[in-house]
Amino acid sequence: MAVNKRTGSPYWYIQFQYNGQNYIKSSKTTDKKLAVKQEVQWRSQLIEQQQLGYKQALSIKEAFQLYANSKSELISYRNINLWCQRAINHWRDKNFIHEVTSAEVERYRNKLSTASYSNQTIKHALNQVSGTIQYAKRMGYQVSEVQMPTIRLSKGRLNYLTAEDEQRLLAELEPTRAVKGLAPYDQRLPELQKEMQDIYVGADSILTTCAD
Repeated sequence: MAVNKRTGSPYWYIQFQYNGQNYIKSSKTTDKKLAVKQEVQWRSQLIEQQQLGYKQALSIKEAFQLYANSKSELISYRNINLWCQRAINHWRDKNFIHEVTSAEVERYRNKLSTASYSNQTIKHALNQVSGTIQYAKRMGYQVSEVQMPTIRLSKGRLNYLTAEDEQRLLAELEPTRAVKGLAPYDQRLPELQKEMQDIYVGADSILTTCAD
């Protein structure tokens, strides 16, 4: 079925395959007929792009939102979405995702480094940028060929957890979670936000490395 509902969302989602690729995004509407119309328009755009060589421009905001929505079923979704929102804010003076170049990404990395984020957190933030660009490219939109900065991480001893242990650990460390005795996430001191981000991303990076 080209349009379907997802648990926890009031909107219809568009999902289909074209030339061996999976395409999925939120229609941002509760009207099924409108969602179906969007699906038809999207398919037509893909045909134009792939058969006629035309590539449509995609806004910065929509690009990161589409990528984040594609990760909505992951336990780390809230943190992925948080860094996508921060990227949107960083490039608020840009219009389209193809304007994000290697130089732009390097400036973003320097900004995060100056803000004293750990290398693991910076790598996680840049992963969302890289993921967004690759996702937009797969969907047929204009993107720049971006060379992502190399972020060196210290090697540590690896401990192997079960999938259930991993999910439980990430849930317990999720930086935006409600914590007794602490203010809501957006009201916490920036230093505390960074510390919780670094702890979470450090754990997530280690688990991802082990999985690879």
